[in-house]
Amino acid sequence: MPERPLSFGLNALRLLGCAVGVFVTHILWGFLQERIMTQPYEKAPYFFASSNFLVLSNRFVAVLASLVLRVVMRPRPHEGASAYLPPYKYSFCAYANVVSSSCQYEMLKYVSFPAQVLSKSCKMLPVMLMAWAVSRKRHPIEDWLVAVLVVAGATAFQLGASEQQSIAFEAQLTGVVLVVAYVASDAFAAAWQAQLFKQSGVDIATMMCFCNLFSCVFTCAGFVVTLEFIDVWRFISANPTALADVVVISTASALGQVFILLTIKHYGATTFAAIATVRQLASIVLSIGLFSHRITSVQLAAIGVVFAALGAHCLHRWMRERADGRRAALAAKPPLVRP
Repeated sequence: MPERPLSFGLNALRLLGCAVGVFVTHILWGFLQERIMTQPYEKAPYFFASSNFLVLSNRFVAVLASLVLRVVMRPRPHEGASAYLPPYKYSFCAYANVVSSSCQYEMLKYVSFPAQVLSKSCKMLPVMLMAWAVSRKRHPIEDWLVAVLVVAGATAFQLGASEQQSIAFEAQLTGVVLVVAYVASDAFAAAWQAQLFKQSGVDIATMMCFCNLFSCVFTCAGFVVTLEFIDVWRFISANPTALADVVVISTASALGQVFILLTIKHYGATTFAAIATVRQLASIVLSIGLFSHRITSVQLAAIGVVFAALGAHCLHRWMRERADGRRAALAAKPPLVRP
């Protein structure tokens, strides 16, 4: 049965709930990400070093969330969808997602959280390039312009760092490698998932479930083979509060995925992009305030360029979708018959 339309008030409340859900879960996730990976705990060895364990715990909770989502939403395949999608096809984007998530945590050892957030904004350009390489999808010229502006702003943020920050960054070339690996693997995962959606019509809950299942398998294998679980056990035994942080960040990550899906389902990708842009800016401001990052005037200007470009992009997409909707409504109207 088609979903009954909500009144204006209820629809506004649902949108507010989705926005608050995205804000709270992702800002909490970002705060704990920086706290776990960069701040010392009470007892030796003081610093939590296992990105694999964080990825594994996040993906495990995400599997549970996706199963609940399937029960609640009862998704059905789209009309014309293929009856069967080989499970191994999920493994490619799952592995890329594991790589991007691990790099995302590891890069915090070498770059600041604001730099990490801006580097994540840069993935728009490689996502577009990867979409063209995987499925030959073309994008309008204004999308390319926004992507280039975001990359330029993020680059200016790094180049505009204070002398002390620049020396630390140059001494850790690993940070740059991790940023590039994160952006490239995340772009491939997004392009591959989009191709699977297009080819098979698989529903979102199933995609979320299988991708996270494969991610759990890959991460767990590496976690056991490298004997990393021994170091994690020793660290958590000495600092049991770290386990609580891991549980909270994993829950926030999984709930964040659910709120993202609900926002996109009911209000579209453009609305979510606008919410995500504001949320990223709020995360940067919160990180600067809580963890005392030194920001130069050049870096402030670079942040302004990045988020001005993203905001203009969201506004343009919203106006374009409104125009397309009006044209579709006019085309659907029956022609006037003069008596």
